[in-house]
Amino acid sequence: FVAEMGVGSDGMTQAVAAGAAAAATTLVLYPLDIVKTRLNTGVDEDGIPYKGVLDVVARQWERKGLHGFYRGIRVKLVQDIVRSVSFFYVFAILKGMYLKKRGGIGVGANLILGYLSATINLFFHHAHRGV
Repeated sequence: FVAEMGVGSDGMTQAVAAGAAAAATTLVLYPLDIVKTRLNTGVDEDGIPYKGVLDVVARQWERKGLHGFYRGIRVKLVQDIVRSVSFFYVFAILKGMYLKKRGGIGVGANLILGYLSATINLFFHHAHRGV
């Protein structure tokens, strides 16, 4: 089925690489989201106001250690990987279909296929969530 849709090993490689990149990005940036969320809350669990970013980091580290910066990451990690892999998989399918029909692809067609892939991906992820 995958080969019939025009997805070759390059498309699968891109999808897997996209998933790995999404995982790496999430692992690096998630602690920043934790800090941002705590800073926006303005106070810690005891109601003591934060003085700034470094204060948030210091208190988080002191109270919960490294685990505190990654609490809840599993769901976000899975979401980001699935979203990224599915985008590139859909893009590979659309590109394969386009290449079968046209034989070549230019920048404009690549951009349009990327837009379509993102739209389809967004539709399915929102439909799955019931939004």
